[in-house]
Amino acid sequence: MRRSFDLAIAVTALLCAIFLLAPLVMVFLNSVGDGLFPSFPPNRFTFAPYVEIPSRWLVGLLHSLELALSSALLACVLGTMGAVALVRGRLRHRALIDALLRSPLQIPSLVLGIAFLQYVAWLSQASGLDLRGSFPALLVAHTTVAIPFVLTIVVARLASFDVRLEEAAQGLGATPTVAFMLVTLPNIATAVLAGGFFAFLLSLDNVPLSLFLVGSGFNLLPVDLFTAIQFGLTRTIYAVATLVCLGTSVLVVLFYARATSFAVIGRM
Repeated sequence: MRRSFDLAIAVTALLCAIFLLAPLVMVFLNSVGDGLFPSFPPNRFTFAPYVEIPSRWLVGLLHSLELALSSALLACVLGTMGAVALVRGRLRHRALIDALLRSPLQIPSLVLGIAFLQYVAWLSQASGLDLRGSFPALLVAHTTVAIPFVLTIVVARLASFDVRLEEAAQGLGATPTVAFMLVTLPNIATAVLAGGFFAFLLSLDNVPLSLFLVGSGFNLLPVDLFTAIQFGLTRTIYAVATLVCLGTSVLVVLFYARATSFAVIGRM
């Protein structure tokens, strides 16, 4: 009976893996054929589409990574501070504040993009600084959307954290700030990293939000790909999609290894 159950679980896992990986395999196969537009199966295999990737898209990738990393770091700091305030602070209307901080999770990205566009236009008119299409405007928008991911995970981790460890550190002479940095933060580091990683991936591929705020001086790869798709799917687009899938997969593996090591250190 046990062996039958294990076999059923293994078969189910294999079918799920095939279901998830089959589209990625199709994307790769459509990127290695000849000709401008893909056809399946390819007539012959060639990696020419990878060589023909426009330099503008490579610059857009660097811009996207810069924006995603910056917004993830800010979200980690602000989300962790918000989580500490919600769990440890003596706040009135805590449920309302919590709901407001998590509200970007409930609002469609398209609606958020339009709202931020109107906000940036009003702010530019009020301050006299043209922030439309600028990196600061994109950073504020992406950070706002990313904060709830960090907040949710860190709140859950802080709720299960043994406060007596921090109190013991303070009893030995540590200030509240030192006790938090040396005792609490190492124990919640995995949660902070997990929230930051989700925020990074969200920012890296957030087309609806970026579409309304991006400008000609600061292009982003997802927006460039979305624009290019309007004129047809070429093998170059499939090549870029394949590289993005491989890159994110490597990031997931590296993050899992790093998060596991942090969890082990936190339990020591």
